[in-house]
Amino acid sequence: MKKLLLSAFALAAIIGTTNAQTYFSDDFTGGIAGWTATDDDADGQNWASQTEADWSNNAILAGMGTFAISRSWTSANGALTPDNFLVTTNAIDLTGVTPGTDITLTFDMGTLEGSPYQAEGYSIYVTNSNVIATIKTATPVLTGTLSNPQQIDPYSVNLDAYAGQSVYLTFRHHNCSDMNTLIVDNVVMKTTANTDATLSSINVPTYATAGPLTISGVVTNSGLNPITSMDITWNDGSGPQTDNLTGLNIASGATYNFNHTVPLNVVANNSYNVTVDVALTGDANMADNSLSATVAGLTQVPAKVVVGEEKTGTWCGFCPRGAVGLAGMEATPEFIGIAVHNSDPMVISNYDSGTETYHPDFTGYPHGAVDRVIGGDPSAFNSMHGQRVNDLVPCDVKNIVAEFNSSTNMVSVSADAEFYGNISGNYRMSCVIVQDDMVSSANGWSQTNYYDGGGYGPLTDPVSGFDWTTGGDPVSPSAFGGYDHVARSLSSNNILGDAGSLPAGTVNAGVYPYTFAPVATSSMAGSAVAYDYTKSHAVVMVVDAATGEILNAGSEPVSLATAVNEVENNHSMTVFPNPTTDVAAVKFYLKSANTVKMEVYNTLGELVQSSDAMNYATGANSINFNGTELNKGLYFVNLTIGNEIVTRKVTLK
Repeated sequence: MKKLLLSAFALAAIIGTTNAQTYFSDDFTGGIAGWTATDDDADGQNWASQTEADWSNNAILAGMGTFAISRSWTSANGALTPDNFLVTTNAIDLTGVTPGTDITLTFDMGTLEGSPYQAEGYSIYVTNSNVIATIKTATPVLTGTLSNPQQIDPYSVNLDAYAGQSVYLTFRHHNCSDMNTLIVDNVVMKTTANTDATLSSINVPTYATAGPLTISGVVTNSGLNPITSMDITWNDGSGPQTDNLTGLNIASGATYNFNHTVPLNVVANNSYNVTVDVALTGDANMADNSLSATVAGLTQVPAKVVVGEEKTGTWCGFCPRGAVGLAGMEATPEFIGIAVHNSDPMVISNYDSGTETYHPDFTGYPHGAVDRVIGGDPSAFNSMHGQRVNDLVPCDVKNIVAEFNSSTNMVSVSADAEFYGNISGNYRMSCVIVQDDMVSSANGWSQTNYYDGGGYGPLTDPVSGFDWTTGGDPVSPSAFGGYDHVARSLSSNNILGDAGSLPAGTVNAGVYPYTFAPVATSSMAGSAVAYDYTKSHAVVMVVDAATGEILNAGSEPVSLATAVNEVENNHSMTVFPNPTTDVAAVKFYLKSANTVKMEVYNTLGELVQSSDAMNYATGANSINFNGTELNKGLYFVNLTIGNEIVTRKVTLK
């Protein structure tokens, strides 16, 4: 992570007034320079430095930047039995530290692997020698086996016994085999200040409904002395609100959960930049006493729909577990499943690589993620859905129209995104065409099945009843009814959505209609299977293009384009500008002279505006939609052309 650098004068001032001092600090920004790595088991694998990007920005590594890593398994080498030492190249000088002074070693350590592959063995040594043979005979200051899967945890070790000495620090990876990753970061050896409060976190939601919002958070006592009183202040720019807390007894290393007595009064469509500060008399380090967050006030809370994306491939012997996981969610309300294929005939390359980048905790196949916010094994889709479905989001997706034109073999999709507050950021709309029951006997379509024979336990599809333990290996898709939830197209071929589909910078409260570029069925993934609109649906999502998060979504079965659509194509009706603030031109084309009448309806089906039927000539014509006396919102403009009706939506801002 980033280092905080102080001038020599400022650092001396802090040390002089608090008796706190940092003797060693490394966050591996410069790699493992300053350390000596030894591959004592001589397997060719050693400690190294890597970055978040090396692991496709895995969410477990968020904010860590560069870190040290040792491996007990690699795809190239398979199982390893490491005995790798990472030793400070130079001795750490504690000779000036008075015995009895609190010396603390802190660091972050953990693994990217899920259970049972988190069991990495480690030992931490503090010695007067940097010779490996000598270090091996020393007693570790900390030793054990990682127990928490897919987690990087903070560690703290008291080193008072080493005051007055010159020492080397060693991280040893050993006593394990065939796991995967041991990660170390943010190593600090320091004396602890007597008085030091840290604002560890604040609970300020990104979105909130109108009304009082409690500002809460956690303060950690990072000093030696108990905290008996402190002030907690929040400010949104309108003036500070302070709680004077007394009668406390927060022990060294303990935390205190606070709920500020003065709430933030959230007003719909307003945004707030909230800063929270903790003030403690004599605090040795004020740099960690403040945190900020932004809150957007919403006019209402939309229903949340969760998108579950399953990473799968016909080559993957454990991926039937993912198919069963998605099948088990089909009856779950507010859940949409998408199977994203890898390295097989159904792959969409940009979708595949994009999910590897934006899926949290992605380490291999099969894998599942909901809204690209929570990741894990696809057998846990129900649990992940439960964690996400009640989250407050600022928008929803509605009025999806998905149609297949049998004359052109094109699928057209349009939808509205409605925002319930003025939301800052980079948001886009995205569309995926999904198809079920895909069956082919072509090469690469049979599913590898490690569950055959029952060696990995039972596995039965809850919808079809297909028993994978007796299905054979590989399995023809005709045997299990075909592949379901298969992503066949991705709009703009971009996992982050269609650029320009929503306003950049800030999306104000309102309705935003968008029409996606039509998709030719000949260009869809899985071309060995003919497109079948009766077995497909369109999934429309609102995506945060900065993070990949899916805020909300909707799904609609694809229907066959009707004669009305052909009429629309013939007459080429458009509304411009759309959205509009007052007046828009309703333009249409007539192949021959005809009578035309315009009627405008609101979303309740009420007629709010109309024009008399009039004769219009062959060619391009226009009628004005006048919204100056209408409320803001969505309207439907109907043109009756002879005996035919053409409809377009218009948004009044």
